[in-house]
Amino acid sequence: MASPLLVAAALAVPLLALLLALPRGSTLVLPSWPRPLWLYLQALLGLAKLARKPAAKGAAKGGSALQAGGVNCRVSPDFRTTPKGDTEVDLVLEAHAPTTAAAGGAAAAAGGGGGGKGGGGGSLVWRATTTLIILSPRRAKQGAAAPAAPASAASGQAPPPFTLLDTWRLGGDAGRRYGLLNADLNPIHLHPLTSRLFGFRRPIAHALYLTGRAEATLRNSGLELRYPLVLSADFKRPTLLPATLHCGWLLPAGAAAAAALESEAGASFAVLSEDRSKEVLVGRISCHPAVVKAAAGGDA
Repeated sequence: MASPLLVAAALAVPLLALLLALPRGSTLVLPSWPRPLWLYLQALLGLAKLARKPAAKGAAKGGSALQAGGVNCRVSPDFRTTPKGDTEVDLVLEAHAPTTAAAGGAAAAAGGGGGGKGGGGGSLVWRATTTLIILSPRRAKQGAAAPAAPASAASGQAPPPFTLLDTWRLGGDAGRRYGLLNADLNPIHLHPLTSRLFGFRRPIAHALYLTGRAEATLRNSGLELRYPLVLSADFKRPTLLPATLHCGWLLPAGAAAAAALESEAGASFAVLSEDRSKEVLVGRISCHPAVVKAAAGGDA
């Protein structure tokens, strides 16, 4: 009888070949599919998220309006190999709003759509670049590497103080519950029996769940977001469930989050481990025009 690891590898090989064969600009989000294809690819390949950078040019309204404008997802052709032998892949998801009557009523009446960059049917309102990492089998042979030091420590600067906003207590079923909500049923999030196939002794929390909960914590603390903006998050280490985490600001003493939002550096935040000795997630939010333009692919 074949081992579970061999079965998983047999499933992963043809799906990885399909992912590599996708042409540049491939559309993976279609109305005929009940869930985005990349979620199924991710679930069977055992991928993990490394970073996430959404750029919101405006508040996205009802789903039907976005569908009319166009939603598309493409795989970046620039695959990267890390020093550990892992492979990084970028997925770019874009949402376009339909041209409004004021801005494009005449074009719509003539049968024309908004000419948003990236093939959407209207103006770009949201773009998210998600970096996925395909873990290399050589990791187990190389042994565990020492965790990377924070950027502030590497530069010799004292890290900004951490201001606690909320403490989260995540249950062992947090991965299954969130996976049922967003259809991300990657086996690394579901159960110890499935997560062990990919090197995790317990299921790990979804990176996007941690990002979304961090944003909710910032909002609940009184933060008022202004569009357009960019929220970036770097995932430092997996969170084995169950877990207790702390979320808060990483701002210089006396600095206000609202003022930091307007700067190019942005307002930084972090999610820390239970003893606060390790960074789980580090992110920032910025409304600075240069940051927004760069994250939105150069669109003004």
